[in-house]
Amino acid sequence: MFVFRLILWFYKICFQIAWWLLKTAVIAVFAVGYLICYGIVCLVCWVLKKPIPQLPDPPEKKSKPMTGLEFEHHCAELLMKKGFKEVIVTPPSGDYGADLIAYDRAGNKWVFQCKHYKGKVNNSAVQEIAAAKAHYRADKAAVMTNSQLTEQARQLAFENAIELFEMLSD
Repeated sequence: MFVFRLILWFYKICFQIAWWLLKTAVIAVFAVGYLICYGIVCLVCWVLKKPIPQLPDPPEKKSKPMTGLEFEHHCAELLMKKGFKEVIVTPPSGDYGADLIAYDRAGNKWVFQCKHYKGKVNNSAVQEIAAAKAHYRADKAAVMTNSQLTEQARQLAFENAIELFEMLSD
């Protein structure tokens, strides 16, 4: 009986070792196959003098930069998503400093100046929207930008009760 158990135990150990070797061999075969295929692709590219194929960039990196007018429409969409009832994009010229006119849920009339800049937005944007607030007889005014405002612009906005929406994504 003891000999039978010893043989059974030995058989079990041998089976486990064989199973482990088989799994390791399968993984090794796939790894070697991958390296061989990659080597062939590199060799063909080198012979043809072409770069090694890369995965394409995500769509957001390939898209062209937004224009000022496109950014105004983007801001209008953001306001609609935030619950504004009506958002009007003003004409590109002759708008008296307001790019958007909007009405919130409470019925307040807002005017917005939209700035799509690479650098910081200076206080001229705040001056324009302050003038537009008076011209359109708006209850509230704001500057929307994908960038940041200078400290002087922030101070001027605070003094004129102009709200700031900075670092908006494109």
